[in-house]
Amino acid sequence: MLSCPRCVQPVPPDAMQCSTCGYEIRGAGRPAPHVAADQVTEVQPRAPLARPGGVTATAPSDNMGPVAPVVDEDTSLIPGFTEGPPHVTGPHDEERRYWWIVGGVVGGLAVLGVIAVLAASRVSHRGVTNATPATTAGPPTTAAHTPTGASSSSGAVSSSASQSRSTSAANRQRGLAQASTIAGYLTDSAQARHGVGAAISAISGCTNIASAVTTLHNAADVRAHIVEALASVDVSALPNGAATVADLSRAMGASASADRHYAAWGESVAGCHGQAPHNPELAAAQQADAIATDAKQRFADEWNRIAAIYGLAEQSANSI
Repeated sequence: MLSCPRCVQPVPPDAMQCSTCGYEIRGAGRPAPHVAADQVTEVQPRAPLARPGGVTATAPSDNMGPVAPVVDEDTSLIPGFTEGPPHVTGPHDEERRYWWIVGGVVGGLAVLGVIAVLAASRVSHRGVTNATPATTAGPPTTAAHTPTGASSSSGAVSSSASQSRSTSAANRQRGLAQASTIAGYLTDSAQARHGVGAAISAISGCTNIASAVTTLHNAADVRAHIVEALASVDVSALPNGAATVADLSRAMGASASADRHYAAWGESVAGCHGQAPHNPELAAAQQADAIATDAKQRFADEWNRIAAIYGLAEQSANSI
């Protein structure tokens, strides 16, 4: 049995071509001359040097004798041979393939992570855009750059401010109405007072006493009516409104008392000539007048602060 010079596979002696690799043997089946056993010396064959990329095989032997080794034969020169011998995979190739697989898996995971981050960012941006309220004409606000919770808080603050302004305007209207009511009472008192001074002078000079007494009674009635009205007037929207009304009520009550005492004094001196005599009615009238003047001054100080707020006329003790 012979061996193929190329693939070192056994072939029949009469074969013209290797059944394994297709190599044409061309007389390679001749047996080698027989060598006696005692003439054969044990010689270790020297391994041929291997060149990069080639396959080196040691010399095989069979029952026909040793066969010369084939070293790195160019397969392109072998008729009928189309491809080289099978590539033997070594440990380095296996390790290289392993790291290629690991690198591919890691790269794929990295790409999936980037895609997930971009998708999450797009969804978050879309949510913020949808939550942004449409802007309207007016000063710029920061509501468009805040989360939904911040936008709701800004709307609540704006609504609260609007309600506060509305409440403030309503309170001012109520305060103006209440102050105007008091101003009307002051006008009535001033008109009544205009004739009081002339009536007292007429009684003191013993002239037109009857007409003077009528004027004084009318003034007393006006001021008594004011006192009655002030008892139920609403001053809740006025600053220090209760104290202001209390001082005005005392002033009007004392003035009404003084007017009545002056009228009584005139009635007691009716028919006098020259100068009316003084009597207890005149003394009582003068005492009540002093009380009224003090109360009018306190009221004027309080009232003038209210009048400045609502644009109403200021008062003094002599004008009420």
